[in-house]
Amino acid sequence: MGKRLVKVSPNSPLGKCFKAGGTVELFPLLAEWDKPTLKALIEQTKDFHCQIAMEIEERWKEQVFKSEIFLSAERSKQVDDIRKAQDLELVALCSEIVSVAMFYLRDET
Repeated sequence: MGKRLVKVSPNSPLGKCFKAGGTVELFPLLAEWDKPTLKALIEQTKDFHCQIAMEIEERWKEQVFKSEIFLSAERSKQVDDIRKAQDLELVALCSEIVSVAMFYLRDET
């Protein structure tokens, strides 16, 4: 994605999740967090998703309307495929985090 506009503090709940790794590593990490922190994590993850999704969209627009891309079906498809892959990766990442947080909040929902 290149230079990221959104900064996530490594000490924030979301930053700690990024450092933890995948879903398996999130379970023991989030198991120790209190419910307000888990709720804050969900909100921070939603905000992160929205911001990065907008960034992906902006970068796609910067590329797709260049004449050398717009006028080439193959290059246009490549740019579209990159955007789709980035969107999917973002959804997967955020879904993992929110799913584990919601697992520990399940008694409240």
